[in-house]
Amino acid sequence: MILTLDMVLNHLTQIFKGFKAYATENNFECDIINTYNHPYLSKITAASSNIIALKFDGTENLFDHNSRAGAFYENALEFSVNFQVYIIAIVLNAQDFDANSRMLVLYSMLSNFLHNKAHKYTLESKSQPEYIRKINLYIYPISNMQTVGLINLGTKYSNHAYSASVAFNASVKAIEILKEEYEIAARYN
Repeated sequence: MILTLDMVLNHLTQIFKGFKAYATENNFECDIINTYNHPYLSKITAASSNIIALKFDGTENLFDHNSRAGAFYENALEFSVNFQVYIIAIVLNAQDFDANSRMLVLYSMLSNFLHNKAHKYTLESKSQPEYIRKINLYIYPISNMQTVGLINLGTKYSNHAYSASVAFNASVKAIEILKEEYEIAARYN
């Protein structure tokens, strides 16, 4: 296989960790967690009171071998990964009236970070050193933001938080190219 699902999920997590750095540059603190359960049912131990939780939901077209538009490539793989993003702002104390506002600011920053951006990677394989894999990830929302309102949530800060969720899709395109062909093409581009 050109690319494993685990590799894609690791790259998605890295992209969202890049968002954490982006938020820090814009003077906003947040933590990124990857959860296998619904985050409202989990004990959250994040260091920040602003949290983005990722929950993998499934794939589309992973086993449809004739569905890729790039069929002229010998080694191409195109599929989608569906996942939920939960934006959680923990209420710190009874006087914390801006938790809902923090949740909305975090959503707005995430929207700006992901807007019209392709995440591109070039990977080399240790098992097949003669090949290079070019991977493009396009992340976009497939639902509107669903606000839940004030919820009970077990954290080290408090038992209350404001939360919203958005369904996302990451379209994945992976192409495996012979390394020498890639180097020749790079010289002329």
